[in-house]
Amino acid sequence: MRLRAALRELQAGRSLADAALTSGFYDQSALCNHFKRTFGMTPMQYTRALAPGKRAAAPTGI
Repeated sequence: MRLRAALRELQAGRSLADAALTSGFYDQSALCNHFKRTFGMTPMQYTRALAPGKRAAAPTGI
């Protein structure tokens, strides 16, 4: 659930720190570690894929 909330925050353009805290993670490092273990990419790699002109689907695994 927390990871889904973080994905929504990142898709909405929130900062990594805001997404982490809003989603219930202790800090952005905790979110990054959990995200990478689950999806095999960092949140930054995911947000870069969401950049204008690119269409990225939510990572699979949740």
